[in-house]
Amino acid sequence: MGVDTVPSRPAAIRLAVAALMLCFAVGLAPLAASFVYEHPDEKYYTTAAIAMFRTGNWITPVAADGSPRLQKPGLAYWPIALSYRLFGVGVLQSRLPSLIAASLAIGLTWGVAYTVTARAPAALLAALMAFSQPHLILAATWATPDALLCLFLLLSAWGFLLLLADERPPRWAPWAAYGGAGLAIATKGLLSLLFVAFVWAFAWREDLRGAPVPRRRALVHLPAIAVGLGTAAWWYVALAREHGIGALEAFSRDQVVADTTLVWWAPSYHLVLYAIVLAASLLPWSGALTIAGLSRPGTATEWSRGRRFERFALVWSALVVLVFSFSVWVDGRFLLPAGPLLAVALAAALDRTHRAIRTRALTAILRVCLVGFSALVVLIGLLLLALHERRSAAALLIGAGALVAALALAAKRGLLAPAIAITAFAAFPLGALGLWRLSEPDAGVHLAARALSAGPIVPGSLLVMGPRALANQLLIMSGGRIRIHREPMGAWDRIRSDRKAWPEALILPTAAAARLDVSGCRTGEFAFGLGQLAIRPLLHAVWSGRAGPFLEAHRERYTVAVCS
Repeated sequence: MGVDTVPSRPAAIRLAVAALMLCFAVGLAPLAASFVYEHPDEKYYTTAAIAMFRTGNWITPVAADGSPRLQKPGLAYWPIALSYRLFGVGVLQSRLPSLIAASLAIGLTWGVAYTVTARAPAALLAALMAFSQPHLILAATWATPDALLCLFLLLSAWGFLLLLADERPPRWAPWAAYGGAGLAIATKGLLSLLFVAFVWAFAWREDLRGAPVPRRRALVHLPAIAVGLGTAAWWYVALAREHGIGALEAFSRDQVVADTTLVWWAPSYHLVLYAIVLAASLLPWSGALTIAGLSRPGTATEWSRGRRFERFALVWSALVVLVFSFSVWVDGRFLLPAGPLLAVALAAALDRTHRAIRTRALTAILRVCLVGFSALVVLIGLLLLALHERRSAAALLIGAGALVAALALAAKRGLLAPAIAITAFAAFPLGALGLWRLSEPDAGVHLAARALSAGPIVPGSLLVMGPRALANQLLIMSGGRIRIHREPMGAWDRIRSDRKAWPEALILPTAAAARLDVSGCRTGEFAFGLGQLAIRPLLHAVWSGRAGPFLEAHRERYTVAVCS
């Protein structure tokens, strides 16, 4: 059985978890070095981090136009800026903090699970669930603070759970509890403060239920609380000293008022959607929810501790869902602070389930995963064949076939849980391959960056009349050395008649550039993104072997003109 087939020695278990973290980071590094899974919010953090790195002002984040952007605390930007300082500005460097944080979150998930269950098989199962969790995988490939928030809240949760569960918790537990919460508040704001309040309310409730030892007393550790408060408040105090107390208005508005809806029916509607997204965040392990209620106790201590933690994780997840149900839109990454704790709760429940029932459930999940993975392989293989890349298609089919065979063999030897985790994880690099061949997200921006730097003088300023993603990617590809200003197409009529108003370089749609006198400028053309694609013509083009010309005809084309 998958959860039981684990090393028995502590050193071997720690080595297995470390290998899992390393495989996670190495496997996602190529995705993090590409724009294939780019998130629209990344531009806010990379732009501010580049400005911090270039100017040395680490207190005030700025937007693309140089104005202060104070919606998120400083720690949301500092790891990216530090990565730029150590390794230079680049795509992978932008995502490196998230990649490291998400990898460490897998190790912390194992630690939390071991604290709750005191069983290595259950802890390893929780780590495998985190390893294959969709939201954690995607957050690892984004230059956003979501993975950092998840890591710090997990650290805080581990410390608090030790304080709540153990009569003699380790000395580092209160420092992890309040230090992790302070770092989380310094990363993304008030949600982490809500978590601390929830822990105290949970401890108070447990005391009312007749806990053998008062739990609230265990949470009192004044030095750790002081350090946590100092860590959380440092940036806010520094910002207020530099810009005045009014500078915090933008932050408070973003945390409390912005992006919330006042439509009376929206919260209930979003509540249902977020509940569905929360269950989907555990895919493919959500299929085991049907048997989680069949768990049985081991010892009395194990039963009471596991049940208390399940209440802890479920109530916290419900609170996160309730808070974000008032937001304007539904975004699964908002639920990431609850995901690993839910994985621990599910792993603990499965570990207590009868072995035969657990084996049947995991076998069924693995079969579904292998069928879905095989279908994705066939779909991407057909796409490669339609693009006349027969060697790539053959290599894909051979490699994926070998992986499926190895996973099936591992399942026969009882390694069901690792086989499920690897199958689910491998779907993301595989999906990236298909998306990359469809949209070619990196090719166009590389061509534009080369065109800008091809001459003897690199332009100091660039006007981009195109999508925000193009401007952000060019800022990163240029190492932040070019001042990039973006204007909507409507602004073009204002400046095109006065050539003296032109910047040193500009990028605009090729159709608009055709009506422009660019004599004396160094010009080039590139494609960026796809226009609207109708499904039926796309399928017909794939079937008839004309997918390449069809996709090329639907790419948005831009012209870069360097006039310096």
